[in-house]
Amino acid sequence: MANAKNANSQLADASTEGSTNKKREIRVKGITLHVWDDILDDLELLEDLIALDEGDNRASISALKRVLGDEYSKIKDALRDERGIVKTKDVGAFFFAVLDEVRAKNF
Repeated sequence: MANAKNANSQLADASTEGSTNKKREIRVKGITLHVWDDILDDLELLEDLIALDEGDNRASISALKRVLGDEYSKIKDALRDERGIVKTKDVGAFFFAVLDEVRAKNF
């Protein structure tokens, strides 16, 4: 999976002041998602990203579910290849694109 250091720095740079605790619509790689506006203020997400950085790839699933919520299965289905496999590298790239979009929207 992609390097979690990038995600950690993204979290540190993101501002969560003024959170309204609502979902916002974002579009990543042609897929529309609804993400909590205060997602970057989630301590457990930060813990997952730190675990990823320390080499625990299992934390990636927890982090994805935390960010994507009910849309986790939707993303897996959208990223399946022609054989029905969801490749970790594709999921990792998608996840970091989601974090980039969240940060760009100043969540």
